Amino acid sequence: MMSKIRMTTAFVVSVLAVLGCMALTGQVSASVEDDLIAAEQLFHGRDEEATLEKAIAAYMALIENAELTDDQLYVCLQNLVLLHDFKGVNFCEGRDEEMAVFETAQAYAERMVQIAPDRPDGHYLLAVAMGRVARTRGILQSLFMAKPMRDGLEKAVQLDPNHVDALRVLSMLYNEAPGWPVSIGNKQKALEYVERAYELDPEDLGVLVQLARMRKHFGKNEEAKALLRRVLEIEVPQEKRVDSIEERREAEQLLSDWGG
Repeated sequence: MMSKIRMTTAFVVSVLAVLGCMALTGQVSASVEDDLIAAEQLFHGRDEEATLEKAIAAYMALIENAELTDDQLYVCLQNLVLLHDFKGVNFCEGRDEEMAVFETAQAYAERMVQIAPDRPDGHYLLAVAMGRVARTRGILQSLFMAKPMRDGLEKAVQLDPNHVDALRVLSMLYNEAPGWPVSIGNKQKALEYVERAYELDPEDLGVLVQLARMRKHFGKNEEAKALLRRVLEIEVPQEKRVDSIEERREAEQLLSDWGG
């Protein structure tokens, strides 16, 4: 099971706001604040390989900084997961290199869960990173990891019932996994989870693509193609530009395959 992993606009804005407030109150030094903001700017240019590597180096240095608060460490670990995921999908050559990068992403996600087990994003990112590692290792490992992935995603939704990405990836997992008795696959559950995600964010491009897949599966071909056309038409804010590239490419490919 493969999926993008993303950081929401609201999360970015809230992080920057917190950094500003903490600098004003003396809770974090100006140099740390500057380093965090600089790393964040590099993060948003991760579709360029050189910039991605600079972002990884910046965040790796930051997580060794004793001045970081727990919240700041959590953010840095989260972005390291996202950066390694993007690197593994887009810039690695060969299975061994991909495996090393995805395993690194998984290790950072595990640290997120360790330092903040009551926050949903760590559980979500760990589940997706596990999926990356499992698929790279092969089909048997993918089947073996389906249940742990499901448990992590369900934990994220338990902690935040409005976690759109976790709902979307749960839908993908139930859609792609084989059904009983081989694995946990369930097309009806896949539809229910993505419909919940769609109710929460009807303009999320990843949700629209997954909903299109499920509409197609249940025979609603024209509705499915209409959803994919929306993916190509919706204007995306700058901070979601990188994510939208893959989602639009996927929508175009599906429309072509479906005679759209």
